[in-house]
Amino acid sequence: MANNTQGKTPTPKPVPVIELDPAGPVTFERTLDIPGPSGTVQLVLHFLHRDRLELVELQARHKALWNRAEPAAKPDAAATDAADSSATAPAPAVPTRDPAEVVREHIEAEAAYVFETATGWGLAAPYTLENVRKLVQRYPATAITVLM
Repeated sequence: MANNTQGKTPTPKPVPVIELDPAGPVTFERTLDIPGPSGTVQLVLHFLHRDRLELVELQARHKALWNRAEPAAKPDAAATDAADSSATAPAPAVPTRDPAEVVREHIEAEAAYVFETATGWGLAAPYTLENVRKLVQRYPATAITVLM
């Protein structure tokens, strides 16, 4: 079998350069695989590189989204024992929330997170908070995919 590269010099791969003090913002794009109703869809998002402190500040601004992933605290043993000893007292009513309202809050939190994390996208629609809100409403795994 003949070698098709004879006489040709291979094109060298670009070498990434570390810039400790970049002249301007460092941006990059990633293609994310987002699960959808008819299979995985690809979404190109544009990002602004953030250093570790900027990432922590971003996480702090979106604390509600991060806290949703934390498990609920377990009651301590003393509180459980006290509750058992007062079995004759009626349990206080636990307020329930409208599930749709909870989902609306999640959509808002996720849209705000995605909108601030990315700086643009490869869709024909403009990159606006309203359009990102539509995206996270229709593709619920968007925020967790961006987070990863």
